[in-house]
Amino acid sequence: DDTPDVADSFRKAKQVALPRPPAANSVRSISLCTKSLTLGPHSGQEGLLGKQMNQPGKKFVVYESFRVAASAEDKRRLDGARLSFNKYSGVQEWQDCIFLWVNLGAKGNNVVNEFLDDGSQITWFGGSRMVDDTPVVQKLIAWGQAATSTSSKLILWCRLYDAGKKKFNPYVCLGRLSYKAHETGSYPLAFVWNLLDVDRLKNNPDDSIRTVFQKMLDATAA
Repeated sequence: DDTPDVADSFRKAKQVALPRPPAANSVRSISLCTKSLTLGPHSGQEGLLGKQMNQPGKKFVVYESFRVAASAEDKRRLDGARLSFNKYSGVQEWQDCIFLWVNLGAKGNNVVNEFLDDGSQITWFGGSRMVDDTPVVQKLIAWGQAATSTSSKLILWCRLYDAGKKKFNPYVCLGRLSYKAHETGSYPLAFVWNLLDVDRLKNNPDDSIRTVFQKMLDATAA
């Protein structure tokens, strides 16, 4: 009798862990417009591209991104709410985009992030639990490959280590990313990303933005 055992099939189905829906206040439930975030929501309103945040840490980035680029519906829904996110991960998923967090200039790390091709590319390494078939890795690759010169769901945030102060400076938004390459099976997973807004950073009319970006390039070239 080749008829499958129904009870056994049911048990196996239960073993397949389905992802839990995000909590109502999780940033994974929030829709974020990456174009508004980087370039500004409306003509005459600036985005966050190239700007160093006023406070250190990921929390300030998350709340400032929500303020600038969350959908009107999510802003109404979560007005005054505490936003939930994972401050320990190297990525932060939103409903329709992903932030990549990068540390620059710190000594003694096992992996070193660096800019390539005169700042138009950057290396990035996945976290200790990330392998090729990790869902967020698959999403990064798919969204990175689908990115165009004017549209991407991936956003790069970098912070530079200040040796004099012995701590990291606040994060800076370095804009949108597209996929260049990654080393399958590497540990940690090694990626190279294209910076889609690199010309806007290098040629920005705001001298402070050009200066901050150049300091980051210099730090990884040292």
